[in-house]
Amino acid sequence: MKAANDGLSLKLRAISDPVRREILRLLARKGLCSLDRTDGMCAADLQRHMGLAQPTISHHMRVLAEAGLVQAEKVGTWVCYYREDAALRQLAREVRRELEQKSGTDREKN
Repeated sequence: MKAANDGLSLKLRAISDPVRREILRLLARKGLCSLDRTDGMCAADLQRHMGLAQPTISHHMRVLAEAGLVQAEKVGTWVCYYREDAALRQLAREVRRELEQKSGTDREKN
């Protein structure tokens, strides 16, 4: 059995919060950044769309970044966030693989 602090567990904890899942959905949409970027959103944009305070947004973004699911870019005094689609696809593959594997107990019975 994997340790609870492995990469998969870290990512699953990151997406276990419905607010963070909504942030990931928002980051997938185009044209929401007030800096006229085609993708991603600035922290202030996330605040406005989510109706959350800046410290709350920062907390959620730190959790997502530590899990490797978003990337942050400093643009002057702004911080823009981008969804890591490749990391999300990899997460889906890891979950699928993890759930399809037989446990050690099941293998011993067969």
